Amino acid sequence: MSQIGSILNVAVQALVGAAVIFWAGRISDAIVATDADTTIRVNANATELQALGFALVGVFVLVAGLQNIAGAAYALFSRPAFDETDALSYLWARQNQAILKALVQIIAGALLVFGRETIARGWSRLRGESVDRDEDKSESDAG
Repeated sequence: MSQIGSILNVAVQALVGAAVIFWAGRISDAIVATDADTTIRVNANATELQALGFALVGVFVLVAGLQNIAGAAYALFSRPAFDETDALSYLWARQNQAILKALVQIIAGALLVFGRETIARGWSRLRGESVDRDEDKSESDAG
């Protein structure tokens, strides 16, 4: 990645971080009810929480992949006008590592986001825990 791209990356992350810190109160008020008597109750089992965790990690990885694609696109669009190299050849010669990294991250992120429930059930089975669908099936067989 070029120096300008690196500086732009740091600047955007710093601005987003500063905005989140600056407006943290408003963000938390929008998410959580402000009534003092209100309590938050989460009715979720371990598999659902694991699925949520896999989805969160998937979104993070997916955004990192999109960030790498954006860096490669910047390299393509900042190509000198006199360079007559084919666009794909130009991009591959200069950003092959970023492109491959982005593809892996986007695929992994998409799998984590869209396959989160399957991954969570598989992870529970791998650890020897019962899975909700197994319990639902055994309850319906008993009744």
